[in-house]
Amino acid sequence: MKRDIWGVFHDGVLKYIDDSVPGTLMLEVEIEYLRGMFDEPGTSFRIELTGHTKVVYSEYDEEPSQDITKIQERMPEILYVTSEQPLLLDCVMGTLELEYDAMRVMLPSEVEVSYESLVSASDRYWSEWSVRSKGDAQPFNREDK
Repeated sequence: MKRDIWGVFHDGVLKYIDDSVPGTLMLEVEIEYLRGMFDEPGTSFRIELTGHTKVVYSEYDEEPSQDITKIQERMPEILYVTSEQPLLLDCVMGTLELEYDAMRVMLPSEVEVSYESLVSASDRYWSEWSVRSKGDAQPFNREDK
């Protein structure tokens, strides 16, 4: 899966990390609005990174950490992809750097979700959000001051 796919996880929170299988990193990204675009109930995606060689979280004004437990405790919230090679994700409180060979995204039932499905769901959500947000906009009335 192309590395730019991390951009669809905008506002997603890294809730769980497991590196107990050598070379494989299992992640859970909680992102309710995007998961709601898929039929299976739930609020998160499972992500499997194979050939994993690096995970570093650099929280602003702190030393970078490769400690999975400490990174999980901080629950980084993903904002956007800063760089695809190396993969660098800008997060609310810092940056997350990942190196791996391959990526699979799955629903909790282990059903694999394709790159195209994720992009389509994200595009649909943000299009609908744009329409909803325009409907909520109230014109400014000077008399309301």
